[in-house]
Amino acid sequence: MTMPWSHWPNFAFEHKLCLIEWSSTARPPDGKHYKYKDALNSLEQLQINASNRRRDEDYLNKHAIQIVSWDKEDIEREIDDDDLREVPLVMNSFGRRMISADNSEAYMDALLKA
Repeated sequence: MTMPWSHWPNFAFEHKLCLIEWSSTARPPDGKHYKYKDALNSLEQLQINASNRRRDEDYLNKHAIQIVSWDKEDIEREIDDDDLREVPLVMNSFGRRMISADNSEAYMDALLKA
């Protein structure tokens, strides 16, 4: 799959996906003037962090950037459910939400149509 990073919030919302383990030191792909260089910096930081720790395959597997599906509960939410807007689309390596559904134009469009 290839796409501009700036499309991630809409793509993630439409397909009910979340990017996890994003570097907490890099700006996430929020769709607002996102630069590919930021993604490269994030990947480099992740590699530096991993190389500074023990060469532990389990650690590297757990802390690699991944795209995962939303939880079942979030998938089943209706568009007018207030909690849907807070479903994470990007989470950092500390488990904090960096971008949520309400950052997606696709979410806002769907909400207006409901």
